[in-house]
Amino acid sequence: MSGYGQFCPVSKAMELLDERWTMLVVRELLLGSRHFNDLRRGVPKMSPALLSKRLKSLARRSGRTRRDRRPHNIFAH
Repeated sequence: MSGYGQFCPVSKAMELLDERWTMLVVRELLLGSRHFNDLRRGVPKMSPALLSKRLKSLARRSGRTRRDRRPHNIFAH
């Protein structure tokens, strides 16, 4: 994905969240979904492969990995 080439917080956030379906995945995470199937139920028209891809992308960009066992969502610091 190409970036906006700007350093303001809004453009940086959009570089992360502008991909299709990403905001809906973030919504489900913020509402408390913690398991893959919970997320699938929250975004039923999204394919499992695409959901997995978006979760990996969000985790990679946030610095979190699947091996992290902390109970908070990927945006918690």
